[in-house]
Amino acid sequence: MTRKTVFLLFAILVVATVWRLSLTKTKKGHMPPPFPPVEVQTLSSKDILRWEAEENGSVVVITKRDALPGGLSAAMTPAFVDWDQSDLESKDPTILLRNVNDGGNPIEGTTVLQSMRVHLNSLSEVDFILVPLGRGGRRAAAHHAQLRFVFDDGQPIEILDQDLLGRRTLKDLVLSWEAWRPPGADYSMMKGMLPSAYALSLRAFAGPQRFLEDSLAGREWYGYRMRLPGGHEGLRELLRVSLVLGDGVARHEAGKILEEGEEEWAAHAPLGARSAQNARERWEELRRGLSVVKVSDDPLLNLPPQDRTYQTLLRSCASMAYYAIVTSAARLAARGLTDGLNPDDMPNPEMPQVEPWMKEIADADLGGVFLRAPTALAYLVRHPEVIPSKIPAKLDHMGLIQRRSGTMLTVTWNLKTRTPYPNTALVR
Repeated sequence: MTRKTVFLLFAILVVATVWRLSLTKTKKGHMPPPFPPVEVQTLSSKDILRWEAEENGSVVVITKRDALPGGLSAAMTPAFVDWDQSDLESKDPTILLRNVNDGGNPIEGTTVLQSMRVHLNSLSEVDFILVPLGRGGRRAAAHHAQLRFVFDDGQPIEILDQDLLGRRTLKDLVLSWEAWRPPGADYSMMKGMLPSAYALSLRAFAGPQRFLEDSLAGREWYGYRMRLPGGHEGLRELLRVSLVLGDGVARHEAGKILEEGEEEWAAHAPLGARSAQNARERWEELRRGLSVVKVSDDPLLNLPPQDRTYQTLLRSCASMAYYAIVTSAARLAARGLTDGLNPDDMPNPEMPQVEPWMKEIADADLGGVFLRAPTALAYLVRHPEVIPSKIPAKLDHMGLIQRRSGTMLTVTWNLKTRTPYPNTALVR
């Protein structure tokens, strides 16, 4: 049996297995959920306006219950950058970030979204993190990927709602691209092959909050320490690029959500012509405030509408993080910062386009999956960066991962042996 045949059979098995795992039926019908379903409640237009008005405060939502107009989960609301309250030009550049997930209780089922001020000069480290979604650790069949930004002790992230969390400080931020879906809805890899299946959301988490949620699910963190040209300037560029990309996608989706809610707002506007007019003006003001803000002329950062939705291979958690890293490196190189880069291994940053077989396989039966497996294999061979576990090696070849003693600088974190947080009470 030739090596090519082995690869082909392996790819068929992998694709078929993914297809089988994506099914939710048994011989007797649908499998019952492990917990009773929660009745979804859509936040009213008044709720949304109160949310928007909480500039320095926090908003609490029920994770598996609360939805935005249009049906998307309120808990999965993406991070927004308040550009008016940010300052990127001073000696101490800052970004005001809204909807940072911090302080919620995953056992109780609550999510707290807060506003925080990030000091870019204090950024000291960035980790590309793989989170296995099953057994096997680094060699697991599937992984989630996210970026962790670590800040100096001298000027940690400012939590604006100090009334909620007292004098607590925050030293790391996790940015995670995710398939934005209705509250409580499961994610399907096969369904996600259709670009219209899920919206795209860049969620921001306080590092301890995300580590807690992953640990409760039995998931470890495998961190790869990033190295970008220009030292700290390179790390700051990666944070800026990630937030600009996420903010642009978020504002595009927010426009659609507000359109969904406009009719409901009008129906519940206060009685009286003057009150109704004031209500309409407030809603329009909110729409303008969340409309797409162009903060860069770089076409790599202003994604077209067709590239603002989730897609399992092309715009996934890993693919979007990889795109942000490669785009940051390219922008730094254009400014003359090329130290440590391997030019021969640096790709041109581009957002790949959906191919016909990707849409076809989403709805295919088992026979259709087998029929398209060779095409899928050929694509994965040409584009290994769509597989999360393959990304660290590709970044290493580009010179974008720190090395120690000739190998990639990596660290494993879990709740039983080692955590990123020194005050953690380890579970033994």
